[in-house]
Amino acid sequence: MHIVLFFTFDYSLSTWLKSGHLTRELKFYDYLTKKGVKVSFVTYGDSQDLKILDSSKINIIPIYSLIKKSKYKIINIFKSIFVPFNLMKKIDTQTKKVIIKQNQLLGSWVSIIFKIITKSKLYTRTGYDMYLFSVKEKKSSYKRFLYFLLTQVTILFSDYYSVTSSSDSNFLKKRCIGTKKIVVRPNWVDVDSDTHGKKYNRRLLAVGRLEKQKNFHNLLYSAKETGFEIDIYGEGSLKQELINLAKSLNIALTIYDNIENDNLLNIYKKYKYFVSTSNFEGNSKVILEAMANGCIVIAKDIENNREIIKHKFSGLLYTNNLNEILVKCKDGSFKDVDLIKNAKNTIEKNYSKEVIFSNYFSDFEKIIQK
Repeated sequence: MHIVLFFTFDYSLSTWLKSGHLTRELKFYDYLTKKGVKVSFVTYGDSQDLKILDSSKINIIPIYSLIKKSKYKIINIFKSIFVPFNLMKKIDTQTKKVIIKQNQLLGSWVSIIFKIITKSKLYTRTGYDMYLFSVKEKKSSYKRFLYFLLTQVTILFSDYYSVTSSSDSNFLKKRCIGTKKIVVRPNWVDVDSDTHGKKYNRRLLAVGRLEKQKNFHNLLYSAKETGFEIDIYGEGSLKQELINLAKSLNIALTIYDNIENDNLLNIYKKYKYFVSTSNFEGNSKVILEAMANGCIVIAKDIENNREIIKHKFSGLLYTNNLNEILVKCKDGSFKDVDLIKNAKNTIEKNYSKEVIFSNYFSDFEKIIQK
């Protein structure tokens, strides 16, 4: 079996490294190589990508070493259409055991063209549904149509189309055709048995981009006069605005830059409470990571979060009463030990690395047998 991963458009190994996701992203492909699977990466990087990984384990093909990168995104999109023909000399597709794995929707046109000219199998994996997000974000009708069209075409050409939640699957099945190919494969997390150390009881942890979708303003307003301090790990355009709001509300707020994912896992262990205020989400990795590392997760009561958390059993869900929930947490109104135990059991059963990796590998074997 040979898995050829096509990166999300304009993403590279350097992008993964700078964002702190490199170590996490590589774990699945290390798993595959240990099972004897050949792995190739087609990245939107240049020769610098070749210096990041050991090429003896993974064959790395940076697209911008094959074509010249333009400073204009639209030109790079146009050039990318011809990339599959450049790849013919780089990837052996004579065997019938080649599977193209498209990472996210953007860039899927490259995978589709490569599938057509090589007659390989295509497995598309979306961490979140861009068409759904465009609707939630109330983007222009023009952009929503483009995301719908790209989604529909990609579903039709894919042998498997993987989404991370049942709600994403249901959304697409109501609006697209060819949806029998859709499978639900949630995000995965490492489960650590050592999560019982001393934790911050009066500090709330949040992780995410400092943008409107994450709704951190609501966290600050809700934490007013509760006595909780707030630590946020993330970067974005609203950083200074959040700092100014915290000062006006007299809340102790500390914002940290993005860090390597393995280091972030150790951060979770220091906190008793993790808060997610996002207006909408896919299958939230940070919620899964917090639950796996001994946090009590307080999350907005939205569809995807309800798939992960059972209220007052494995976490706490809120609608418009986050302040009330925080006050009750401070007063010790919830069964903390049970919440933490049940959350961890949920992760081990449904979202552990071992479970999800095995499901992906099973999908690949079924594709090969078709």
